[in-house]
Amino acid sequence: MIYHERNLDRIDFVADAQRTLDLPRNNVIRGLFLRLTGRVTTTGVAPVGLRAHAEHRLIRRIEVVSNGKDTVKSHPFLFSKLLTHFDFGTPSEISTIGTTVSSNFDFVATGFIPFAFTRAKRPMDGSLDARRLQTPDLRVTFGNINDVFLTPNGATISNTNFLS
Repeated sequence: MIYHERNLDRIDFVADAQRTLDLPRNNVIRGLFLRLTGRVTTTGVAPVGLRAHAEHRLIRRIEVVSNGKDTVKSHPFLFSKLLTHFDFGTPSEISTIGTTVSSNFDFVATGFIPFAFTRAKRPMDGSLDARRLQTPDLRVTFGNINDVFLTPNGATISNTNFLS
């Protein structure tokens, strides 16, 4: 069996919105690598209380749904970060958002949604066979600046997109 890696598409960030991306229907999917990039801009008043794992909190929920209603996987984006660490032994790529006044902070957050059982005798048994589904979709529920800081004080999010 030959494994292929491909970029599916990009989803633009919209605060407090849910976006859907169609997954390919002619493949067996072992896993989805997810990458969130963007910029947080602070104003003349510094934001207060940067939350732990702030970059990953910008995506509240990742769902893989088949046939429009059947949930295959559903969890916060933060869990994808933890799965990357525990399944593969490597920490996911992150960058730190700062809290200084009038600054721009570019950030990256990555995660992985595994379908194959990484340490099993037959790892492909858990793969998502999209050929048997009518409409496999990836649903992304975005958060907002309040998920990053306790008190944003005018901080904004821009140039943000989500790549699958």
